Amino acid sequence: MPTRHCLSVTSRRSSFTHRAFVAIRLFAAAMSLGVTPLWAAAPPQTPDVQISQDDRTYTLSNGIVTAVVLKSNGDLHSLKYHDAEIFTDQSGHAGAYWSHDTTGAEQIVTAISIDPTSNDGARGEVSVKGISGGRKMGHGPGAGPDGNFPADIEIRYALARGDSGVYAYCIFDHLPEYPAASMTEARFAAKLADFFDWMSVDERRNKHYPSTIRGEDKYVYTALQAENRAYGFSSTNRNLGFYFINPSSEYLSGGPTKPEFLCHRDTTRVQAPVVLNYWRSSHYGGATVDVQSGERWTKVIGPFLLYVNEGEDPLAMWRDAREKADAESAEWPYDWVHAPGYAKPAERSRVSGRIVLDDPLL
Repeated sequence: MPTRHCLSVTSRRSSFTHRAFVAIRLFAAAMSLGVTPLWAAAPPQTPDVQISQDDRTYTLSNGIVTAVVLKSNGDLHSLKYHDAEIFTDQSGHAGAYWSHDTTGAEQIVTAISIDPTSNDGARGEVSVKGISGGRKMGHGPGAGPDGNFPADIEIRYALARGDSGVYAYCIFDHLPEYPAASMTEARFAAKLADFFDWMSVDERRNKHYPSTIRGEDKYVYTALQAENRAYGFSSTNRNLGFYFINPSSEYLSGGPTKPEFLCHRDTTRVQAPVVLNYWRSSHYGGATVDVQSGERWTKVIGPFLLYVNEGEDPLAMWRDAREKADAESAEWPYDWVHAPGYAKPAERSRVSGRIVLDDPLL
């Protein structure tokens, strides 16, 4: 027993030393760019994570952000940074939402999947799960009026002490007894308040983009997902930023050369700022997801981070978001995620090698 205890302590110290080294390097880089990273600037004493609920909603809060989740379908109905509401309800579907949610499920099960009272307020997580029972789920682009894909769908949101954002992820489980199906476009979208007037997609598409600019083609803002881990909008007036951060691209379809929608203005009359995380689409020749009857198919989308920050200008906030993306990637895969189909570090391996092309025409 003493030896086993000693090995455990050594392992934790090694992990802590590595993570501290990464954090220090990223902090120094961010400071040199003129912005104090929110992910590194939390005071020693920060409020505990708290979860409250009523018949309709869960509310997660940590003194920095407050997230409200609908129990009926798993939508992130509201996200506040201190007192500032990030989302809008004036442009079609309100807030942030999954195209494949729990709408139409045979049964909906809600739960606090990580109770902050069990870990001294360090982290909380809520779950909204739709049991399909063979019914089609999802009403995104391309779906029929009766839904799209028969699978149990579990939507989770997590918040940690000191975090300036909430994590979102979704678990799909097509059971063998469910019918065969093909999945249409699948995404997570957030529609933002109109004070977000600066769009940051990549180095070339990083510009002032107020709602007064109309008639632009949203396809000119597509970009490679694998090369752009942090993207979103910021406000030139309120000095607030909102970004999607993908710590890994392993749950996104299409590989390193897949372009996709990341940000644009909504196509409704209001033209709200929209941030998108497409993990399956037919854009630019994307393949379909085809599952057969009798097949067990499970996929975990995420977790990815909905990150809110503040800074002196949009470029500084975007740089901070990219530094945060590097920090999140260094933590991947997250050790706090417990879900079927999500491989922990001990279950993963690294493969390396060289590909040699022997073609006389090259």
